[in-house]
Amino acid sequence: GPESKLTLGTFAKINREGKTVHFQNSIEAGRFLATTLQEGDAVLIKGSHGMRLDQIRPLLVQSIETATSV
Repeated sequence: GPESKLTLGTFAKINREGKTVHFQNSIEAGRFLATTLQEGDAVLIKGSHGMRLDQIRPLLVQSIETATSV
């Protein structure tokens, strides 16, 4: 199972399973992921279109490109 779970939105705080980190929006979640992911980690981004989770991927790509260009 997952080692940690990131949640967005009002109702996400109800979930108390495992290690849960709550964010107000997808940009906050993306920035957190960009600074905490390590090589070999896998991420599943799942949610409704209205949550704007599509904004997370560019943050992760930018972080990876910056790390590999050094």
